[in-house]
Amino acid sequence: MRIKTIDIDRIVGAILLVISIALFLINRTYPEYSQGYTGLLLILLGLCSLDLMICKQNHKIENMKLKNSRVFILLIAFTLYIILIIVIGYFPASIVFMCGLLILFGLRDWKKILITNVFFIVLVYFLFIFFLRLKLPIGIIFEG
Repeated sequence: MRIKTIDIDRIVGAILLVISIALFLINRTYPEYSQGYTGLLLILLGLCSLDLMICKQNHKIENMKLKNSRVFILLIAFTLYIILIIVIGYFPASIVFMCGLLILFGLRDWKKILITNVFFIVLVYFLFIFFLRLKLPIGIIFEG
């Protein structure tokens, strides 16, 4: 028996709603100064999951297969990105990750990929390291 796409949306919406309620209740146990932003995000997650459960979506099977494969590839890419950050550090992992994502989403011009990477790395460097004076992970390989 095949589960309809709308039924899957309702199931996923219900699961996300339960998760957002549980995390919201956990969030209420934290100090008051740290509840605001995370509480707002959890409320938004709950509202989006309610929308997913209530509203009917028009899905086409061909588009669903393409989107599902991209979502699966993104999950694998994010997992590898986290592992690469630990191993080779934030900046090299970010360059590899961004190149992969830009190619995945159809950008084939190497000049644009290079410009995007340089802009992103410079922006992150100045924002986090220069202005905020935070240390980003340098990786196991480069730790001396």
